[in-house]
Amino acid sequence: ETQWNDTIYLFFHALIAYTLEQSRKGVEGNTAEQRQLLFMLDVFSHIYGHIFESGTANQEGVAPDPASTAALAELYDLFQEAAIHTVKSNANSIRLNDV
Repeated sequence: ETQWNDTIYLFFHALIAYTLEQSRKGVEGNTAEQRQLLFMLDVFSHIYGHIFESGTANQEGVAPDPASTAALAELYDLFQEAAIHTVKSNANSIRLNDV
């Protein structure tokens, strides 16, 4: 069983923020496809912002309810699965010879 770890939380929050920023930078122009992609990035950003805000302590330091924390952790797990899948799908395999 895994437990909440602030280091992992900070890593995934930074990774998602960076991914959204870089994805937006990569979309230039005004084609229908580019507008659709920007729309989906905005939708994900909005949903993530809501889950993040609900799943973390507020300004007064009041801890979130366990269900909100679990939802944030689940989003991070799903994001990790998607990221690993993307890396594996786009990476060139290398083979190390036995030494």
